[in-house]
Amino acid sequence: MKIKKVLILPISCIILISILQSCSDDTPPPNTNQNGNGNGQNTTQIGSPNGGPVTATIGSSGGSIISSDSSFELIIPAGALSSNTDITVQSVENFCFNGHGNAFRLAPDGQQFLQPVTIKFHYSEEILANTYDILMGIARQDASGHWHSFNDAANDTVNRVISVGITQFGLPGDNSTDGGDVSFFDIAHLMPLHADLDVSQQLILNVTYIAVPGANGGGDEIFYLPKPIHSWYVNSIQNGNSTVGTIINIQGQTAIYKAPAQIPSPNTVEVGALVNTRINHRGRVLEQFMLTSRITIKSSVYHFHLKINELADWYARALYPCFLTDGVDMDITVDNGNNTVSINNILNRLPNVAPPGGPYSGGTVEWLPGSPPDFGTINVTDVEGSVYYSLGVKYFNLNFNHNNCKFPRFIVRPENGNPYFIGGQSVPGHPVELNFVDKDSSQTLVPPNYGGEITAILTVTQ
Repeated sequence: MKIKKVLILPISCIILISILQSCSDDTPPPNTNQNGNGNGQNTTQIGSPNGGPVTATIGSSGGSIISSDSSFELIIPAGALSSNTDITVQSVENFCFNGHGNAFRLAPDGQQFLQPVTIKFHYSEEILANTYDILMGIARQDASGHWHSFNDAANDTVNRVISVGITQFGLPGDNSTDGGDVSFFDIAHLMPLHADLDVSQQLILNVTYIAVPGANGGGDEIFYLPKPIHSWYVNSIQNGNSTVGTIINIQGQTAIYKAPAQIPSPNTVEVGALVNTRINHRGRVLEQFMLTSRITIKSSVYHFHLKINELADWYARALYPCFLTDGVDMDITVDNGNNTVSINNILNRLPNVAPPGGPYSGGTVEWLPGSPPDFGTINVTDVEGSVYYSLGVKYFNLNFNHNNCKFPRFIVRPENGNPYFIGGQSVPGHPVELNFVDKDSSQTLVPPNYGGEITAILTVTQ
């Protein structure tokens, strides 16, 4: 057994929120978020196309277009167009504040309709779980990079569709080809819903929040609005403790959570940030935002059993239709606390050829197991393991050392002539290496460099 150690300091990010609401119609106090520039960012760049356009010719009878990623739908009713018109939906990069998925550019730019057409965004259950239904909206970007909310958007949470009617592509009076992109957004962003964390591992939490469009008679523009958070909790304990983990507010909307040194019971904790604010949106008053993250604390030590199987067509080498089977089993422990990989209990299986013999040119061919000592093409004597990162993903690598590997040996007994031997040559042994994602889950690999003859099955054992 060999152990190779690599130092890694993983950090991941999560944003989660839940909302406590009130149905009061009271007017928000003066410190409620107002529409305006404030201290937040209020413009973004214009997105570039990031997918293929979808174009359809639609006439007076109406029609519909669905985006290439199926997340956006444009419905044009009968009578909205007086003549055949080429309508295009183009997905673009989404720079909308708290935007989800792609933004979409509608063409021809400035196209006007005789009656409203409907734009629809289809969203996932996860997005709905990460925010609150009345905080979702649709916005349109102008040529200057400002985003303007449609204040009459309808949200169907059963079918998870948010929609709005429009009478023109782009903003009225702003028909530049650099404006008019539309996006689905939410006022308070949740991303993602939960996270897995090793014991003693740290996690950065950050809250994003945008101004409420149309509040108190304000305009329709949306923009980021700094919202300092002064109270952070873990399982309702302010700042947490050594049992459930601790959290430190490091700057405004950002904090660092550190998991406890031992797995808590239950092992899922709720980390939260309380925002003292009061806003009136769509006729409903929201009292305080409790930003929460459900974090599952797991052991940093993963235990696996690895089974490597070989199933190889041996017809070309044995001179009759047959298959070689071979393999090895072993136990693997990955310790993410000190980033080591250890291998134990290596057990090589004996090779087998089935069927063990057959006809050949009027004669016969027969497999000779154990002659010479038959360790097969897989005979693992040692494994070196290491942990590494690639493109932001953590893996563990296994390098295999083999010894005394040989091809199966056969005796050929021709109909006429003396018997002779084939096979039995020494081979390097395989596989040489395998790479698995460093996570606590079962995985199956079929390494392409072995022609599909090798299958590596990694199973969680604890």
